[in-house]
Amino acid sequence: MLFRSDGGRPKVDAAISYSGTGNLPSNAGSYSADGAFAGNTNYAISTGTASIDISQATPASVTVTPLNVTYDGLPQATTAVVTGIDGVNLGTVPITYSTGDGGAPVDAGTYIATGTFPGNLDYASATGTATITIARATPTVTVTTVYVPEFNDQPHGTTGVVTGIEGVSLGS
Repeated sequence: MLFRSDGGRPKVDAAISYSGTGNLPSNAGSYSADGAFAGNTNYAISTGTASIDISQATPASVTVTPLNVTYDGLPQATTAVVTGIDGVNLGTVPITYSTGDGGAPVDAGTYIATGTFPGNLDYASATGTATITIARATPTVTVTTVYVPEFNDQPHGTTGVVTGIEGVSLGS
């Protein structure tokens, strides 16, 4: 790259090169810019160096999708996406849950899902959280009808069963 200085005097050319790729630095890191002037009739050859430090950016967000579902006996996993500067999609990230084993919750209750972005060359690490709420399911209670053709002054009981999701017996 050439730099031209003017200021009312004849223009002179100075070449600037960058450490690393040789191109203008755009990723996080430390670079040096080396300038060189080849000299002319009035000036000697000269060089100079400056540092360029580009810090990692913090992702704009780690967005974990909240869930609000009813118990169905299945793990209730969610997703998370990381967004960088200018809305750049940095991808999905792993999720951990506030369960005993860190896996997706199954039982009714309220849980916290945490998405963790480990960071990369240009972005620092970040986390985001969301709530997962699993409401209790409503079981089916079936009571057996009893037919007594006429009053006989005797007690007449019945039976019943309680079933949950997918017909699972919860008792009788």
